[in-house]
Formats: sequence, structure tokens, C-alpha cells
Amino acid sequence: MILIFEDEVNLPIKLSVCENLIIGIQFAVQNTPERISPEFYDAVREAHKSEHTCVKRIRLKEFACRESLLTDLLEVPHIRSIRRLFVAIFSMTILLTVLYNLAEFGTLNLGLGVFKAGFAKPHLSLAVWVTMQTTTFCVYPCFIGWACYRKRLKHGVLRAVFDYAYYLGVFTFQCSFLVLVTCSVVWLELPPAATVAVLMEMLRFVMKIHAFFWSNVSRVVDNSTGVASFRQFAYFLFAPTLVYRDEYPRTSGIRWPVVFRHLKEFVCCVWLFSLVYECASAAGLMSVLLFFYCVQHCWSNAVAEVMCFGDRQFYEDWWNAHTFAQYMRRWNGIVHDWLHTYVYRESIELVFRERRWLGTVLVFTISAFFHEIVMTAAFRNLYPVMAIQFEVGGLTFMFVKVHMSQGLGNTMLWIMHCLGNGVHVLLYAMEYYARRNCPADTSSLLHYAVPVSWSCNGIALSGNWSTSWD
Repeated sequence: MILIFEDEVNLPIKLSVCENLIIGIQFAVQNTPERISPEFYDAVREAHKSEHTCVKRIRLKEFACRESLLTDLLEVPHIRSIRRLFVAIFSMTILLTVLYNLAEFGTLNLGLGVFKAGFAKPHLSLAVWVTMQTTTFCVYPCFIGWACYRKRLKHGVLRAVFDYAYYLGVFTFQCSFLVLVTCSVVWLELPPAATVAVLMEMLRFVMKIHAFFWSNVSRVVDNSTGVASFRQFAYFLFAPTLVYRDEYPRTSGIRWPVVFRHLKEFVCCVWLFSLVYECASAAGLMSVLLFFYCVQHCWSNAVAEVMCFGDRQFYEDWWNAHTFAQYMRRWNGIVHDWLHTYVYRESIELVFRERRWLGTVLVFTISAFFHEIVMTAAFRNLYPVMAIQFEVGGLTFMFVKVHMSQGLGNTMLWIMHCLGNGVHVLLYAMEYYARRNCPADTSSLLHYAVPVSWSCNGIALSGNWSTSWD
């Protein structure tokens, strides 16, 4: 129709075309209700209603080019001045620590004792990481082999059996990956900080494998679109996201000054983290704030800049949240998106249906399980502090609705933040020092399940940190 009107035709022809179109539309409108039964319209309404409800209930992750919230806020002069204040406090803390140690002990101590003890044996940590990365790369050829071979199976039953065998193999691979890496860091006797870093990478690999498999297996089974290329798979492995897409919004190039600035801030945060723990000064809340800025802002933005990854909304304004549900959604966007997409959303669609509260319980249970894997391997004992807080405190605050003003709700969240993280640091530190300084029977399994700090006060003010894990 547009092509006809753009050509040089005379006015009578144009009027004739318009009249014929109007007559055809009127005929369709008048005759369509008579030709289609009312049951058809009811089915269409129900399908539309169901689709609308499903979309409202299960929100999909949408990627777009955007900066991190702190990056935008630091463009404001007032916020930039507050940032400079923190830099000044950090510099004065380092200076005072150096002067105190020179005057008191006659030694130059830059507050790196915790860092040296926590990240000892870096060559072993690197070897474990390279092994994990190489193993993860092998997932792609195995997936392509399954996708190609299943096409040769003409019989539906054989193809279904082959598919379910592959699904079971993927699940077994993920479980074996978790067990073998966890056992390797324990067998290699990696120190706590190095163990946490390696196991966080282990969880990242497992979640990325699951995201890639779950996003592509339906395309293979339905023969809807082509399988992702190895380039897309490799980019996803290094991109700062856990939700798979064939394509992501990209930036035009790498800004190396931005990369170096984020890496510099990352190193400074690790340094301050070591100094805070060595001085035992407000370690609870300070450690969480340092972890947030160090990992979720500096490191994630540095990786995103190197990978030209456009969507850098790794978190939202969690500090303004006035409900626990808001805080959980805004605190860590990368992990939240994975849990929402591949755990909550899929469990609602496939298992729980309208019982969304069961999906929430499943999300908290999986999150608590992963946290306990890391903490148990790092400290070589089972002390389920975080699991209890997730399963008891977290679910209670999620389901129990207390009506209060936004200001009061935000204040209560900050109080819980301070108390909760303070309890974490206190209990884990007490248990760590008790196991290092108190004699115990390591031949019994109860030694690894029952907290030693309950029966032995092993906290000492000297000799707690060393440069080796022994």
C-alpha cells in the first residue's frame, strides 16, 4: 500500500484503492463474529490472561547499556567529595598504623599480615583456577556432540532416553565439579582467604554452566534456532553476568584509564580489608562495605570494561531499601538475576506453579547451601551461622510483613546489617582462633561438626596470624 502511494499514480486510482480497502475491512468486521464460535474467543481471552499473569509473575532479565549506580553518583560533586573523604581516612589509617608500629615495636608494618596469611600458596590457587577454567571449556564440545548425535536418532523413545541420560550427565558433572574442587582446596591446605576466592570462582563456573545449558537445551530439543557458537560461550564465561544471552549490549571500546582506576581501587580495598582485620576495628560492617565496593563495583566494572560489556547495573540502591525483600533484590544483582531466572522462575513454571512462596524457600535454601560450602571449606569445620540466618532470619523477614514507615524500615535494615555481619565475624573469628590455639582430637568427626569455641576460649592477642597455614 505504501509502495502504491509513493509511486506517481493519478488520484482516481488512489481513491479506488482506498474504497476497496474500506469495503474489505467492513466485510471482515461484519462477518468474522459469525464465522468464529464464542468458545474461540473465550480461549483467546484465557490465553491472553494467562500470558499476562505469567509475564507479570516471571520477569525476565533485560540487558541495556547503563553505568553502575555509584559511577553515576560519583559524577555529583557532593558525592565525589564524600569519596575523597574516605580516601583521606584510608590514607591516615595507613599512616597511623605505620607510625604506631615504628614507635611501639620498631618495625615497619603496613597492615598486610592478614593478606599474606590469607592468600598464601598463590601458585596452588592459580593451578586450581586454571584446571576449573579448562574443564569448563570442555562443556561446549560435549554439548555440541549431544546436539549433533541426537539428530541421528530417528526413534522418539531412543532420543528421549538419550536426552535424559545427557541431562543426568550434566547434573552429575556439576555435582562432581563442586565436590572435587572443594576437596582439592582442603587437600592442598589453602588458607581461608584463598579458599574463599577459589570456591567463589567454582560457584561462578557452576552457575554459568547451568545457565548456558538451560538456555540452549530447549533450542536444541525444539529445533527453534541454532546452537550458540563457541565465541558466544567463551564471551559468556568471562562476562560479568550469570544470565546467558547470545548477544549482550556492548560498548565501542576499552577505556584503559577506567580499567586501571578500578583495579587500583580494588587493590586499595583489599589492603584496607587486611588492615581492618589486623586491627580488629569495626570488622563486621566494614568488611561487608569493603566487599561490596571491592568486588561488586570495582572488580565487576573493571571486567566489564575489558569485555566491553555494556550493562553494568550490578547492584541497585540497596542502602535505601526499607524492606528485606528490596534489600535482597538490590544487594547483588549478578547473583540475584541467576537465582531469579534459573531457580525461582523455573521452579514456579515447572514445579510449584502458583505457590510462589515455595520458590522463595528454594532460593534461600540453595543460597544458604552455597554459602555454607564456602565457609565450611575455608575454616575446615561446619559452623552453620549463615545457614541459620538465611533459613530462619531471612525467610522470617521475607514472609512476615511489618507495616512501618520507609525511614524506620531503612533504619531497621541498617541495624540488622550491623548486628548480623558483626555476629558473623565474631563467631567465625572465635571458632578460628579456638581451633588454632586449643588442643583437640582431630581423629573424631565430631571435631569438625561441634564448635570448639563453645568449650575452649582460644582467643589470644598474639601469635594468631602467620604466613603459612599450619
